[in-house]
Amino acid sequence: MKEKLKTNKKEIKKPVYEEKIKEYIKEESDWLVAFAAGAILFFVILYYHYLRRGIINPFLPNEISFLLLSNKAFAISSIFLIGISLLIGPLANFFDYFKDKIRYRKEIGVFGFLFALAHIIISIFFLEDKFPREWFIENQLSVILGVTSLAILILVTCVSNNFSIIKLGYKKWIFLQRLAYIAFILAAVHFIVLKFSGWKEWLQTLDPIYPPGTLIMIIFVIIVLLIRVMVIFLDKRENKNQKT
Repeated sequence: MKEKLKTNKKEIKKPVYEEKIKEYIKEESDWLVAFAAGAILFFVILYYHYLRRGIINPFLPNEISFLLLSNKAFAISSIFLIGISLLIGPLANFFDYFKDKIRYRKEIGVFGFLFALAHIIISIFFLEDKFPREWFIENQLSVILGVTSLAILILVTCVSNNFSIIKLGYKKWIFLQRLAYIAFILAAVHFIVLKFSGWKEWLQTLDPIYPPGTLIMIIFVIIVLLIRVMVIFLDKRENKNQKT
């Protein structure tokens, strides 16, 4: 009797996982939407950093390094893009509008990774005056957090395809995908370690009037994580009610 129950459980689980796999397999990619989202975010954040420095028209001659501000924009945009890709699924549990947007989350997440990669490349190879070798030694904790986050994102990006879903199976694949949350948190802590003293200074002076872009980004990170925790709690309660 027990053996029959075990085999029945296996028979039930297998089709359930097969159905879940179908939800993630895509016939077509949606890179255009992800590119548009990334480009809009990048230029909005870039212009915001010009405004923080009192420059309304960035096309006029100024002493601000375009590459430095672009690097900031790449860094902050990467967090927003990864956060959006993680947020679409949980929001679909609350709003029907986001159910159709789930198909964009993979490509948006990949662009988030590419922006993070661009940030690291620019910091190491093109802004040596701002980030000399000594800077990386003095900020070892922040650097380790950033590199670890990027390493996890490389892994998640490498398995973000139909072949990996089928090859790994749903359980292993979804486990690897959820590592993106760890990368997301590590990246956020990377910025907290680097920027916390600057945030304190801004809160004391409120000069300039616009808050630091990284502070806005951290507030966004907290919102994403809170929504995710809320969805986990609601799912557990729903499963508990179904059992009773």
